[in-house]
Amino acid sequence: MSEQRRRTPRTVGELREQLRERGEPWEPNPRLRDEEPLPDPPRGGLEPGEGPEENQEPKPFEGDLGELLRESPPANPLVRERWRDQELLREDDPGAREGTPGELEEDAGTSG
Repeated sequence: MSEQRRRTPRTVGELREQLRERGEPWEPNPRLRDEEPLPDPPRGGLEPGEGPEENQEPKPFEGDLGELLRESPPANPLVRERWRDQELLREDDPGAREGTPGELEEDAGTSG
């Protein structure tokens, strides 16, 4: 048996009626009249085209993806092996170093 799709109530009275039909124990504030429209608060978010540019459609990547990947080689030895097979590691790649990401960043900042 398919249940009819209920439409969204527009007034307090329509909401009360739908709640009664469903057997819901909850009731809207009794001080509200049946004719009063239900509030429709903004739910947040931006319409397409609004807001800063970074919220717009992403721009397609232009450039050499392989070169972009080579700038940050993985430390995982299994992934590095796959990259080596795909010729994504630089010829002069020193290999993975041990340490935490923060330590490795500090080292990279002092060596350049």
